[in-house]
Amino acid sequence: MSSNLPELSLAPPTLAAATTVKFNAGQFVSRRKDKVSKHYQIKSALGSGGYGDVFLATHKQSGAERAIKVIDKSKWNSRENEAVINEFNIVKDLDHPNLLKMYEMFEDHRHYYIITDIYKGGELFDEIEANGAFAEEDTAVLMMNVLSCVNYCHKKGIVHRDLKPENILLTSSKKLDDLKLIDFGLASYFKPGQRLKDSVGSAYYKAPEVLNEDYGEKCDVWTCGVICFILLAGYAPFDGDDDQQIEDEIRSGDFEFDDPIWDMISEDAKDFIEECLTYNEKHRPTAAEALTHPWLENTRKAGKKNFVKKEGDSIQNSLNNMANFHASSKLKQATLAFIASQLLLKEEKHAIDEVFRALDTNCDGKLTPDEIKDGYRDFFDKELSQEEVDTIFKRVNFRGTGAIDYSEFVVASMFEKNLLDDARLEAAFKNFDKDGDGFIDADNIRKVLSNFGSVGSKDSMDDYINTKIIGEFDEGGNGQISFTDFKRMMFQTVKEQPKRRGRRGSFLEAVDHGSLEAADGPEPEPLLRPGQKKRSGSIKDVTGAMEYMTIFDSAKEGSGSNPLFASRQRFASVRGSANSQKKKLMPTRTTTRDTVKAYDEKTRPPLTASYSGDLKLLAKKASSGGLLEEEDEDSD
Repeated sequence: MSSNLPELSLAPPTLAAATTVKFNAGQFVSRRKDKVSKHYQIKSALGSGGYGDVFLATHKQSGAERAIKVIDKSKWNSRENEAVINEFNIVKDLDHPNLLKMYEMFEDHRHYYIITDIYKGGELFDEIEANGAFAEEDTAVLMMNVLSCVNYCHKKGIVHRDLKPENILLTSSKKLDDLKLIDFGLASYFKPGQRLKDSVGSAYYKAPEVLNEDYGEKCDVWTCGVICFILLAGYAPFDGDDDQQIEDEIRSGDFEFDDPIWDMISEDAKDFIEECLTYNEKHRPTAAEALTHPWLENTRKAGKKNFVKKEGDSIQNSLNNMANFHASSKLKQATLAFIASQLLLKEEKHAIDEVFRALDTNCDGKLTPDEIKDGYRDFFDKELSQEEVDTIFKRVNFRGTGAIDYSEFVVASMFEKNLLDDARLEAAFKNFDKDGDGFIDADNIRKVLSNFGSVGSKDSMDDYINTKIIGEFDEGGNGQISFTDFKRMMFQTVKEQPKRRGRRGSFLEAVDHGSLEAADGPEPEPLLRPGQKKRSGSIKDVTGAMEYMTIFDSAKEGSGSNPLFASRQRFASVRGSANSQKKKLMPTRTTTRDTVKAYDEKTRPPLTASYSGDLKLLAKKASSGGLLEEEDEDSD
């Protein structure tokens, strides 16, 4: 995608020149009208809500477990169905380790099928309800990651408008640095200085200016202050018996730290909340400014210090791969972007995510040249020259934006043979081999490029494909790339490149010799620090080391509980409790997507033959585990 075009667009961008095509992982998140069950095996129902049902499924190509949210078009009006498309177009282009990963969306005349990663740790709301107030250290980590998502979205011109604990998911490990922000159903694009008018969101979390129907993106910062208050105290700063009373309290702007729980909370944490809940929007900090608050800064520095001490070698391995990365071939770039987008397991990316967050010191979801320099200094005790930094960015920053995106970092960090296995390469090859004849030719590439806009005129496009994409690796000279050619391409650079050994020397050589460009000829003795072992550079090393990382782990028994609130009566004031006489329930959704009714292994119902079209379930399959099957819609 050309860097001078808007990053978020309903229609595919049109490339202005025939000299370059820039790929990124988000471009392979597609909206398609293929049969969903051709690609996914449905295993069981996960839950149901007002919007539809959620199923657990296995992706047939990668074997990964994913969630399929099924939305029945007939239940909603045209505006609400348009909102589903709007949410898809927003989320598919978001590229941040703490945002829910969306893979694709299928559609037929009855349903939308949205495919995402699945996270089994439940909602943050449920965690609060089960354990009461959070420990301050855990709350700081959580708020740092939520604000990082908010900051990233705001810089992309997106305001969420529905932040709340129900829209924050946890993984099964309950690690708070690995949370996922979800539900962009109320999100909106905005331009600098633009004022939004519609009052949306859940009552407890609305900013006063939202109630007045005249607001900007800082409404999300206010909501972060409310969430932080609830996490630390177990009750909401603005309360009432109904929405009107809650909104009246918000309009007053008055809240107090008058409960005994606050005696155990630091002044920095309370000051952070006060900053976020600044009544006058003009004086409220931006998300980027809120991230620089001493409460979060101190947490970030302490976490990084421990991380460097415990996991420095693992981060070195990831930086090894990044600096050794070289993909000048456009087809190679597209292949890596496709694998990163569609075929990597979230478990494999977990280690990469940890490293990315450690390097992203300003929490904006991108890596700047200064952050890369800092990373080398912290983890290698090496000062990179500007030329060396420029070399890394030229290799890794495909889009030429001046900052390495998350997906670009994933692509560069995963460049190892244990991740580029035959199964993934074959799947990527088939993705480009549109006619299934066993070769990638110009017509196949043209169909791929059609997803990213046209490349100038037809003549210039053909010349670009034949010279810049096909020609680099067409060993037979017949205008076709075989799978053998394709596989060889993935483990080498363009034809001329092997002659220049220096540029293909491993990162381990480069770092150990003190330069990113190892010279040709005999290898000099590596400049290793005393006691330092030569590094293997394998992503597996990162994964193995990271599995035992616990500095951000709040999953230990009782770590999120406060003995003063074991009865959870405080949090009952926010959402309501079965023991509460008033049964005062906090509204959990204001959109058409009601709270999902979750199922466990004992209560999960079997799949039934209650759907039509692409979701017609065969009754005889339901009793044996619920394989989702479709029948041809022409027979309906």
